[in-house]
Amino acid sequence: MNSFSPNGMSSHRSKSGATKPAYSYIALIAMAILNAEDKKLTLSQICDFIMSRFQYYRDKFPAWQNSIRHNLSLNDCFVKIPREPGNPGKGNYWSLDPKAQDMFDNGSFLRRRKRQATFWTH
Repeated sequence: MNSFSPNGMSSHRSKSGATKPAYSYIALIAMAILNAEDKKLTLSQICDFIMSRFQYYRDKFPAWQNSIRHNLSLNDCFVKIPREPGNPGKGNYWSLDPKAQDMFDNGSFLRRRKRQATFWTH
């Protein structure tokens, strides 16, 4: 449900009235991974983290889960880590590419800094 704020801008709210957080999906994923003890999580663990912190996403689950999956696969700042043999469970782990960790310096998840492309010359 959308409502309008006093300045005329649309504000996204859930059924319970919770406001959509000002974080991108990339920022939410990074927040979850960086809060994990070993800095890697499964898709399910990432979604659990997001729902535990933001009422809006608890109310809207599972509609946004595919967006999280899409962002993990699409963005090169996330690295897929296969499960070790003998480690039962569903799905791979995801971690932040070490080259991307400076995107969230000082705990700021609101803006994504542009990463410079690496060019190879022969």
